[in-house]
Amino acid sequence: MPVKGMQGWLDYMAEELGLTCELTQWGKRYSLPPEAGRGATESVEEPELWCVWMNDFTLYKEMKTTFAQQDPYYISFSYQENSVFDKAQTIWPGDEVVDFYVPPGFTSRGVGVFFFTAYFEKLTDRDVMDFIASIQSYDDTTLMKQLTPALRQILDYSGEGLSRRLFIESRVLEIASMLIGIAEEERQAEKLPLSAFDSTQLHKALEVLEQRMADPPGIGELARTLALNEYKLKAGFRQLFGTTIYEYLRLLRMEKAADLLKDQQLSVGEIGRQVGYQTPHGFQNAFRKYYGASPLEWQKRQGE
Repeated sequence: MPVKGMQGWLDYMAEELGLTCELTQWGKRYSLPPEAGRGATESVEEPELWCVWMNDFTLYKEMKTTFAQQDPYYISFSYQENSVFDKAQTIWPGDEVVDFYVPPGFTSRGVGVFFFTAYFEKLTDRDVMDFIASIQSYDDTTLMKQLTPALRQILDYSGEGLSRRLFIESRVLEIASMLIGIAEEERQAEKLPLSAFDSTQLHKALEVLEQRMADPPGIGELARTLALNEYKLKAGFRQLFGTTIYEYLRLLRMEKAADLLKDQQLSVGEIGRQVGYQTPHGFQNAFRKYYGASPLEWQKRQGE
């Protein structure tokens, strides 16, 4: 059974490692007892809106488990430095189930920022959360190149007390602003001079995305395949087809999923995997957002 959700993960860690919790001026600090390791994990949050986790610790014991998302739905972005990898890692968990294993002596220093649906609903009436999630699951570099500096600033900040809290909040706002800006930029239609070759290659993009729906190429790979630069690929796609590559991919996945549900031959999890989602939870969330009903609810309505 996977550990589900952030609170489930915290409960698991507390039980396995004997963590102690201390309230601070900026949030909470969860410290390791000497027999389990050294260091701590800290959290700062606005409940149901956003949460920031920072860790700097070394474990003395082995840990092995599996983690999965759980409602309320969130998107998250993290920067990690640890002893498992040769270099710093940027990590963007979407709907995946993550196998987690660390050997004794594992060290970790990193930060993660989580946004819940209600946060973006407060800021804008556009479906920014879903759109960012669709970019995140398709092309991580579009997001992480811009977000990593702000994540590292949170991790490297040495202030304490109220100044620490305010600094973290300011970086959360900065990251949210960048995410909304990315969404607006990706959706902005621009007039480009497109040659006959450009138009032909952009139509080929539709074929590639349909053929590789479950495992689509990143923007860079797709641009190289079509012999277009990334800007012309994204802007030209919007101009010709009136939507972004990410939204078109989501449309393909949802239409294919609906067709498979009509046949009633496959489970929801199997259908989700066929259209590119690694877990039933991720697929069900995307389907509900698109059709206004869960896959099983939608399937039942079609049979009435």
